[in-house]
Amino acid sequence: MKKYSFYNPLYSSRKKLQPLICLAAGFAAPNAGYREKVTGGVKAYCGIFWCSSGSAKFDIDGRSVRLFSGDAVCYCSGNSHCIEVENSGFSYHWAVWDGVLAEAFLSASCIVPGEKIHLGESLKEDFDLLYDTLRENSVKASCTGGVILDGMLTKVALAFQGEKTSAPSGEYNLLIGKFKDLVLSEFHDPAFNLDAMSSVLGVHRSTIDRAVRQHFSISPGEYLQDIRIKAALGGLKSSVRPVKEIGYACGFANPSYFSRVVKSKTGMSPKEYREKG
Repeated sequence: MKKYSFYNPLYSSRKKLQPLICLAAGFAAPNAGYREKVTGGVKAYCGIFWCSSGSAKFDIDGRSVRLFSGDAVCYCSGNSHCIEVENSGFSYHWAVWDGVLAEAFLSASCIVPGEKIHLGESLKEDFDLLYDTLRENSVKASCTGGVILDGMLTKVALAFQGEKTSAPSGEYNLLIGKFKDLVLSEFHDPAFNLDAMSSVLGVHRSTIDRAVRQHFSISPGEYLQDIRIKAALGGLKSSVRPVKEIGYACGFANPSYFSRVVKSKTGMSPKEYREKG
């Protein structure tokens, strides 16, 4: 595993004097199969992970998210965290901080620990500056590191606020049109999900989620499920193909799950629905 890290030698003497003080920061590119687990209460400082390539699963105090390139997630002092890397190509930058306003900054900025946010490449330069600063052993460098952290977290806070702000209706309408066309062409693929939608449409999954919920009052996953079940019910009525084959053709990889969904929607099993028309 490729990794490097830098530590602030003045951390202990400065942590009660600075609003934010960076304890350490670094980079890692773990191999597939890597797992890191830190139990809650072990580390008394806040932190941030920012994915620079690939993807991996992060669990922050029981809240699971998958970080993709450009995504970030923060955690508070005392939070547990776990990183699970399934595939190669994943890399991330990290920083941990303390100070008299360490946790207050997160809450005051509406940054939600354990909730990921997409920032693109905007943090890369900040991390590079932070590494250069931590190489210096001086009070000035320690204060500068705090300022860099403040800038990084301000970007995260603004991104969180942006997630709560609606995009122009014209942009959403265009996205909704593409979304509907994509679902109708791909719903038969059991592997098709929100991550696949995000990749094909070229927008972040949270943007798709927000647009679909605003337009249809349901999630993208619920919309996809609705299209699949409508197609399956139509197939049960108009075809004599085996029930299992109809389920597969409509994106249901598991026959038992397909039967449960049909029953929850109609009150009947697929066989009963077909017989009663």
